[in-house]
Amino acid sequence: MRKRILSLILIFVLTTCSICAFSAETEAVNTEYERVQGILDAVGVFDRYDSTKGFEESVSRAEFISLCMSVIFPEVTYSAPESPFDDVRTSDDSYKYICSAYKIGIISGGEDKKFRPNEAVTYDEALKILTSLLGYDPVAEAKGGYPAGYRSVAKLIHLDSGISDSAKADIKYGDCLIMLLNALDTEINEINTISQSDGVTFIKGETLMYNAFRIRKDSGVLTENGYTTLTGGKDSNDYSVRIGDFSGKSYGGTHIENYLGYDVEFYYREDSAADYVVYMEPSGSNKVTYISSEDDVKTADKVISWFPNTGKSRKSVALPNSVKVIYNGKAYPEYTMDIFERADADFYLVDNNGDGKID
Repeated sequence: MRKRILSLILIFVLTTCSICAFSAETEAVNTEYERVQGILDAVGVFDRYDSTKGFEESVSRAEFISLCMSVIFPEVTYSAPESPFDDVRTSDDSYKYICSAYKIGIISGGEDKKFRPNEAVTYDEALKILTSLLGYDPVAEAKGGYPAGYRSVAKLIHLDSGISDSAKADIKYGDCLIMLLNALDTEINEINTISQSDGVTFIKGETLMYNAFRIRKDSGVLTENGYTTLTGGKDSNDYSVRIGDFSGKSYGGTHIENYLGYDVEFYYREDSAADYVVYMEPSGSNKVTYISSEDDVKTADKVISWFPNTGKSRKSVALPNSVKVIYNGKAYPEYTMDIFERADADFYLVDNNGDGKID
């Protein structure tokens, strides 16, 4: 059975099974839309809003309001006895969300009292709704109001991050998800509540994600998972996680076994028993070099050299004395260099901080 080794400023050796799972997962998350959908699913957005839309489908104004309001105000029950808009019926599924958004000033009616619920939401309309939800209306109005003032504020708070110029002309469901995640990762300014019983208490200066889900975002090097630390293994899975200064738990679904030694970005939920990670992914700081067992691997002292199948000359890298080895999912502190010359082992060398050295 082929085994695979992973190096960062650490070196990891993983079984074929682990690596195959990692590769399949990496290939599955092959678009930004899918990545964002995965984060939103992990934090609980789709427990509050169920949608079967495809990423390339358009989103109606009613659907976008329903998405935003149901995520931020999951227990909303407010419904006006009479519709504030002539084209929104009290029997519509989106009625309570449209009424709620109208009550707290997220949307407003024109002189014709039309909301046009079935029209596709535009980029500027989506920005306006999210900017208003975050409580930045006063800032946007001071900068010229709709649409220029809202575009200006959206850029300052990165609501438009990840949205291409072409997408702005005709936004789709996938773009709406990106904008929603951007909004959730943004600190709120001020938010009006719908009623005394809307089930939400907002904390100014915290992100919308924290206010809506009690989830925070952080980053750091993963130095411990449930099975091992970088320096020693465990007798059984205790679900413990250490990432930088964060210490907590991970109960599955985060692929934490694949990222030991990587610099990661992660979301975690605060809990009275123990904070726990709900989503994790490698950050952009990692530089990973893959070495196949078919690459004529040689070692000398602390140097690994290999001849890539696609290359024209041998390459080499020196391993610092501080390098760590994970073998079959466990720390291997007493490794010897001959482990890298195994005929059934592949290597992943990881620099997790961009300093040019293997971690």
